[in-house]
This record gives sequence, structure tokens and C-alpha cells, in this order.
Amino acid sequence: MTRIAPIAQSNVARVVSGGAEALQQLMQRMSVVGGNLGLDLYQINDARFLGAVERMAASGGRIEVLGDARVAGLATSEPLAKLVQRTHGFFKAYGDGNPRLYQHAKNYHFQTPSGPESWITNLTPIPVNEIRTELSIVTVGAAAEAAQAVSRTALYGTRAQRSGAIDAAAGQGLLVNDPLARRAVLSEGILNVLDHPGANDLLVITKALESKRATRAIIDAHRGGRDVKVYLRDVAAPDAQALVDAGVPAWQVSGKLRPRVNAIFSGDRGVVSSAFLWRSMLAGPERVRTRDMGLLLDGAAGVGVRDAAIAGLAGFDLIPLPKLLKSGPLSAHV
Repeated sequence: MTRIAPIAQSNVARVVSGGAEALQQLMQRMSVVGGNLGLDLYQINDARFLGAVERMAASGGRIEVLGDARVAGLATSEPLAKLVQRTHGFFKAYGDGNPRLYQHAKNYHFQTPSGPESWITNLTPIPVNEIRTELSIVTVGAAAEAAQAVSRTALYGTRAQRSGAIDAAAGQGLLVNDPLARRAVLSEGILNVLDHPGANDLLVITKALESKRATRAIIDAHRGGRDVKVYLRDVAAPDAQALVDAGVPAWQVSGKLRPRVNAIFSGDRGVVSSAFLWRSMLAGPERVRTRDMGLLLDGAAGVGVRDAAIAGLAGFDLIPLPKLLKSGPLSAHV
């Protein structure tokens, strides 16, 4: 089993809440830092972001991109590929186009005068960020160095090198699922928080839930006496029914904004990641199909991020899950 440790508080530079806010701050950071830029992308379709990348390229920086196979089908992929080529960088589609594999991590890597900096986030450069709320955790120090090593070996390394970088990163609080490296460390971290209380409560804020394993863990926590609260945007009908039947306090978060936070906390200990509670993201190393990243937090770092996740719920409509079920049939899948 991979050794997992929470990220050091000194490696968390700041936490940015919101989609539009985070994208604006990210582009501002790009204009200040300059130099080399590493991108782990699931989608890209934002002219402003492409412009910020182009300005970095003009400053002499080298651009490296690990993209989901579906990025190649977007109109924005061609100008991005040209930018990469201009900087003598590198553009690789994860999984060599295998449609069953997804590069779902969203990371932005910089080299600053004071050392490496990496944004670990759900932030995707697409226009709909104007109506999304997310969490972006800006890491520095050993955690950022580990994050960059994981992305670098995903681009250039052998499977053994990718696996080794993922195992080393877990000791710095960075948790990674990577089907090609046969690693599901992020799944292990999420399920550990769900299963083993570090406190008497369990807070789940997720974009989507469709996982018998996760739903069972949430129900077991509730029946075990933990103070459980579940906030989600999308939920598969079987999982929603199971939560309601067990009496788990759960709400659909709705309204103008679209929450895409995936934060699982027991007390101050928790995991915030790009993975949602889907079967494809919580399977073991042999069955996981998505490359995702997240952070294991504890202590002061956990307090700050947990507070930010809860604050992100403000202003939304909260629909109790029993009422949601009564309003009409839910889909079997999300």
C-alpha cells in the first residue's frame, strides 16, 4: 500500500473559490510569472485563456500539455498545438486516444523565482466558468515539486517512472489516480475518509454520486452515529433512493451557479480533488478509467479548505433529497 501523508500547511499558498474568480487569478498569475507552463487539461475552449498562454509563449516560456483525448476534437486544440510547437514544447493526448480512458485532472504548473508552484483544481478553461463554483488550491514547495514530477512523468516517463512519481507524491499529500500507471491512490484516500472517521462527522460535497461503494460508506457512517451531511448536484436514482431509505441528510444543490467541488471531510481531515463519486473514479487500480488528482488535507490546512467548501454553498437552493425524488424520476446514471 502506498504511504499517504497530508500536505504540509506551509505548502498551501492559498485557496481560491469560484470558477470565474479562479480563472481570472490564474491568468493574472500567468502574466506575472512568465516562463515555462505545464498544463493538464480535460477541456479548453476559452479565448481569454488561450491569449494568456500565447503571452507566456511570447515571453520565451516552454509549454507542455497533457490533454484528454477529446481535446484533439475541439477547435481550440489547433491554436494551442501551434503555441506548443512555437515554444518547442510538447503536446500529448493521454492514453493515445483510447476512448475508455479520461485525463480528468486539471493542473497548472509554473516555475517562479521562489520555486515551483502548482494549482490543483477543478478549473477548466471554458466560458461556462462564469456560472461555476470550484476550489483551486495553490501549492508550493515539496507538494508543487511532487505535482510537477507526476505530470512530467505522465508526459515523458515509463510506466515504472510514472508509478514511482505517484507513490512519492502521496507522501507530500498529492493523491493521484492514473490507469496507465496502475495507481488509484486518490480513490484510496477518498474511501479512507469515508470509511474511517477522524472525527464524529462526515461532510460530502460532490458534483455527482453514482457509486455503490461510496453510497454504502456514507450510509454506514450515518448508521454508525457520525453527523453526516451530503450536498450534491447530480445523483443516480439508485444512490439517491438508498440515501433516502437510510435517512441520510442529503440535499441537491441547485440554482444559477453550478457547483463542481469534490470535498470529502471528516473533521479537519479531508480530500479535495477533481474526481467525483463515480464508479469509474473510485475503482481499484485495475478498473479505474480516469486520471485525477487531489490533495489530502489535515489540521490548519484542512480547516481553511473545509471552510471554503462550505462557504461555496452559500446562495444556492438546497432541495432535500426526498423532495427531489418525489418531484419526478431520476436517471439511472449521471
